[in-house]
Amino acid sequence: MKNETRVLIDLTKTKNLYTGLGQFCFHLGHQMSAMLDESFVPTLLLPPERESLFRGEAPVKLARFGDTLPSVWGKLIRRQDANYNVWHVTDQDSKYWPSTTSIPVVYTIHDLNFLREKTNQEKIDRRLKLIQKRIHQAEVVTTISHYVASEVAGHFDLGGKSIEMIYNGGPSVADSAGVEDSYAGDQVSKAGIEKRELVLPALNLSLRSALKDKPFLFSIGEVVKKKNFHVLVDMMENLPGYHLIISGKKETQYGKYIEEKIITLGLSSRVFLSGNICDEDREWLYQRCAAFVFPSITEGFGLPVIEAMHYGKPVFTSNSTSLPEVTSGLGYYWNHYEPEYMATIFRDGLAKFDGEKAQRNKVHAASFSWQTTAERYVELYNQIVSNG
Repeated sequence: MKNETRVLIDLTKTKNLYTGLGQFCFHLGHQMSAMLDESFVPTLLLPPERESLFRGEAPVKLARFGDTLPSVWGKLIRRQDANYNVWHVTDQDSKYWPSTTSIPVVYTIHDLNFLREKTNQEKIDRRLKLIQKRIHQAEVVTTISHYVASEVAGHFDLGGKSIEMIYNGGPSVADSAGVEDSYAGDQVSKAGIEKRELVLPALNLSLRSALKDKPFLFSIGEVVKKKNFHVLVDMMENLPGYHLIISGKKETQYGKYIEEKIITLGLSSRVFLSGNICDEDREWLYQRCAAFVFPSITEGFGLPVIEAMHYGKPVFTSNSTSLPEVTSGLGYYWNHYEPEYMATIFRDGLAKFDGEKAQRNKVHAASFSWQTTAERYVELYNQIVSNG
């Protein structure tokens, strides 16, 4: 008889649903709940405001956590540790770890971006020390790209452990359904509200109208320094025939800097920061953009480039960290960020892009599946249980 796999899966990053980690946890939780059977019993560790995020899907056990530790819920989880025979820490910085060393841990490292983001060596050393401790405690270490795996191997003592590389998934076939131009843009669908429990603002109707008949470039991500969005604004001075829209949380210091730059360069009629947008608008922008532009300095995976390729769009991105790997050489790459050079790479790449290349992008994007991702993790869980 097959052993029962009782695993706690840390999905606490769904608290910030529209971030890379939030999307990873959402899609993983969705697939795990669909795979529930008598031999696989997942418990999803969710923040209180996301407890009904998977409502209507296969029933799963839910665990709660407190905003700070120690807390009543944190203590409750610790008392229930014996209920699990695997614990999946899905984020290298998670606050939640089993209280006993008898529970094997699958430890997922998404990136070591802090090596390039932080300038304080003392803080970098503290982060490295914490991750090293967790690698030592973990039964299995996983990463989301070969690039991250190579960085982890180069910075940490793995103690003889191998690294399991499991790619993130990509958009599903259903995501490619057409979004009608008649979409009112003033509300999220009822199903979307029930599933996401988060109502995001729709794209400004006048902006949607302005973009509809003009070629525009699209980018998306939280507007923080590592995304390097300001170089796109500089590039736009050399692309007078195009508009640019950058979507994602913009209430940041870096977001204010970009908005000021747009005004200073006199680009307010062509360059827009939309803020967070609903799913329908995100798909509308992917489908209708002339190209996707993503000059990020550091990524562990880079899901937006796969989303753009899913729609058959040309992708212009940085030739750094995980991005060349994830795009598999099918993108057009910036080696540096001088505005005229970036514009030249864009114009030359767009001139070469055709229907055959669009189809290759779609086929490549289809090779990334959240179902496959979840199945790989479940294989790891089962292997740990089988090994006792």
